Amino acid sequence: MPASLRQASLEYTQRCLATCKPKHQREKALQVLGQFSRFWTWLLARRPITQLAELQLTDLQAYQEQRLAAGISALTINRDLQYVLA
Repeated sequence: MPASLRQASLEYTQRCLATCKPKHQREKALQVLGQFSRFWTWLLARRPITQLAELQLTDLQAYQEQRLAAGISALTINRDLQYVLA
């Protein structure tokens, strides 16, 4: 993963952990990082990007369509994308 995407993902995860109780932080970190990993792995296999600014609406729509076709619920997909867009 490009360094800028990795850094942005880690920074967001750290912000999320600030609102969690210490005993839940590890679980929350794994959840958020897993969602980032799933999305960025999918996107980078589709087309290479190095900066968040390169992310396009068509990328998000294609991710939604692919996940829906795989039988993933819209609620789960939207939660994953909520992390990416934050």
